[in-house]
Amino acid sequence: MSSNKRGNEYNALVRLVVKMPRPVRILFFVVLIAAMLVLTMVAIKSVAGQPAGAPTATPTAAPTYTPTAQPTGTPVATPTVAPTETPTAEPTEEPTATPEPTPSPEPTPVVYDTSFVMPDGNVRPIAVVLDPNGSYLTGVKEAQLVYEMVGEKGASTMMALYWDKPTGLQVGKLGSARHYMINIAAEHQAMIYSKGASVYAKAEAAQKLFGVKLFNSEDNIKNVFASSSSGVLLNISAVESHWANEKVTTTLSKSNLVFKYAESTETPTVGKKAVEVLLPFSSSYTTCFTWDPDKHLYLRWRNDMPQFDQTTGEQLTAANIIVLKMDSYDIDGDADGMQEVNMIGSGVGWFVTEGMAQQIIWSKSSRDGALSIKTSTGADVVLNPGQTWITILPTSSNERIN
Repeated sequence: MSSNKRGNEYNALVRLVVKMPRPVRILFFVVLIAAMLVLTMVAIKSVAGQPAGAPTATPTAAPTYTPTAQPTGTPVATPTVAPTETPTAEPTEEPTATPEPTPSPEPTPVVYDTSFVMPDGNVRPIAVVLDPNGSYLTGVKEAQLVYEMVGEKGASTMMALYWDKPTGLQVGKLGSARHYMINIAAEHQAMIYSKGASVYAKAEAAQKLFGVKLFNSEDNIKNVFASSSSGVLLNISAVESHWANEKVTTTLSKSNLVFKYAESTETPTVGKKAVEVLLPFSSSYTTCFTWDPDKHLYLRWRNDMPQFDQTTGEQLTAANIIVLKMDSYDIDGDADGMQEVNMIGSGVGWFVTEGMAQQIIWSKSSRDGALSIKTSTGADVVLNPGQTWITILPTSSNERIN
């Protein structure tokens, strides 16, 4: 449209507005201004990114669902829900309980020498000198230890030790005491009983060394000694009252056992077989022990003859045999051939038990020192429960263990 035409139209519009009544003209301007405001707002929203004239969305409310009532009397079918199958639990296998191990019972100690009474280290023992060269010996079975050592003229002499005092027991026949027996008794703190004594033994006893006392049947001691056709015997059960008169204590303040004992009989795992043990003191006198596997004891022989207890008729036995080789020699100038035995120092020997023999080493540092006996490995010799014979041989002796 040309600009002249627009001008004519505008002029006509102005003339029309002027000719309007005043109230109409005012309303016209109000409407015009409102229209201009609306157009201005539309322009502003269009600039902000909203397309001009786009209707504003009014959210429509979700229709409310009203369930249709079922006719009265018509049953409503309720769908049957299929039961959910519950899986059956597999049975849980109970773990097999491991049974508690049954504790093994403590082994019952086996002691083959059932009559043996274990020494009590707090009890003072009795040392009884015996004469092994005659045909009569009795009461020896009840001793815990029996020493046999060199005597005069190639024979031997013996001394048995008792820790128990059986009522009515008589021991004999008694022999004559020798001075080296006092050293042995001192190791055990024993009191010695004998029939007679050498001059050397009497001199040693007079010094009261180590507290050892020598009670000689020739000293007219009443009740303790008994005479028989076979010789002099000792009444063991009378010793306690005799000690009370002599003020000898029957118990020791300190336990004193020279040897150690096992609780039950054990067989050594080292060593050599020992079925026969020959112990020659001289060419005219030999002691022998032979192994009895049924009794688990060694049987004693003297010069190829079995040696018996004359009261019981039983052959003498030993559960343990200890052989100690020591220097011995005639005492110079002694007309009776009395012997000296050197018990100080060290030497070799044997420990024999349960049909086995082991080499041992003995040592003693002084007269009042303790005797030590060890195996070749340095372990202490441990005795089996039962009577033990300790044989002291000259170093020149040729013992044989077969």
